[in-house]
Amino acid sequence: DHGWAIIGACCIVFHYVTQAIPIGPLRLKYFNEKFLSKWSDEHKKHFGTLPDREGYPDMGNGHYAQKLPYEQWVNFNNHQRAHYHYLEGLTSIITCVLLCGLFYPRLAAAASALYICGRTLYCRGYRNKGPAARMAGAIIFHIAELLVLIPALYGALRLTGFLDKFGL
Repeated sequence: DHGWAIIGACCIVFHYVTQAIPIGPLRLKYFNEKFLSKWSDEHKKHFGTLPDREGYPDMGNGHYAQKLPYEQWVNFNNHQRAHYHYLEGLTSIITCVLLCGLFYPRLAAAASALYICGRTLYCRGYRNKGPAARMAGAIIFHIAELLVLIPALYGALRLTGFLDKFGL
């Protein structure tokens, strides 16, 4: 039955990839050729090429982003943070889903679905209305994290025999 946990983990990774998509069009819109042309000569002097057409390596607080109008800068950074926050938690959720799935595969799969729902709300809220609008999604995905973390730990403690000492 561990296949259910693997499916859940794969769905989370796929969902993460889809949540990265909205930042691309903003990069092309904000860091367009006209905007980046301000640094063409300097960039060519140091690197022999024109600036990257999407403004890389700027991730929202770099040289280019600092020159955006305030509203664009906030919007770009809200999109960027929604994506990066997902990335920051990806390793722990995948690990916990797979470990929980060794003992409780269907719970791991169900928690994966709940996690995806929470992350969807979180990312949409953050991108569209800023940090304050992410809370409902955050509560949901944090519950999902606990739903795989605690059973994974419990299963591991049972596996080691540690809980037998306490009659559990």
